[in-house]
Amino acid sequence: MGDLVSLIIKSSLTIAGLLVLFLFIFAGFSIMMGAGSDNPEQSAKGKKAATSAVIGFVIIITAYLIIRIIEVMTGSNFITQPGI
Repeated sequence: MGDLVSLIIKSSLTIAGLLVLFLFIFAGFSIMMGAGSDNPEQSAKGKKAATSAVIGFVIIITAYLIIRIIEVMTGSNFITQPGI
């Protein structure tokens, strides 16, 4: 059961990080396209996506830190492997 939890936590953090990366790329592309074509709606949509990406990034980092604190307090290894 512990290995399953470890796999789920690692996978979810990886997938969440990739989603944030793609959201940053989409936001930057939208901002550039909106500014280039003088379309303020598209530029605003890109800025909103960038803000959402930053909030998501902060949530992911906070979740990772909480898991690490639990690991240290309990002495178990959900994310890290012993000896690595």
